[in-house]
Amino acid sequence: MVTCTYMVLRYYEKRGLLSESSKPLPKYDDFRGRFGSYVGTLGLPPNKLHDYLNVAVPKEHLKVQHKTGNMVSLEYHIRNKTPIIPIFDYLMYQQSTPSKATHATLLTGYTAENFYTNDPIHGKRYPYEKPKFVEAWGQRSNKYILITPKGATLNSYLTQTSGC
Repeated sequence: MVTCTYMVLRYYEKRGLLSESSKPLPKYDDFRGRFGSYVGTLGLPPNKLHDYLNVAVPKEHLKVQHKTGNMVSLEYHIRNKTPIIPIFDYLMYQQSTPSKATHATLLTGYTAENFYTNDPIHGKRYPYEKPKFVEAWGQRSNKYILITPKGATLNSYLTQTSGC
């Protein structure tokens, strides 16, 4: 979760949506270090991610939303260039076996067959097959996380040209 959160912040930094006082973001190892022993559970429970971000990037005003959705909502956020972090059962996706192996990834694109992600394990543009992904995501109640700079609007994302 820390890696996905950092990728979202880098995305906003590249698009010029973070405040000037936060630039540049700390190096990843410094960012990760601020979360200490909570690295494995970051974002769960929901209110904690906001608290940790306030420590890691205190000058930012970030809005953290924990939502439940469906495939349409994932595609909507991708189309509108809003970084989205779904939480899913990694072993369910890999082996079709339900488990407690929760995983987070950053969705960056989609086709009729796949979701594309910047994945902490697999790297950039990793394809997840939609039917298998949706099943594994369902094992975690179709939860996802949005982290957005407060005051940013949809137009803030669409008028910028840099990517994830």
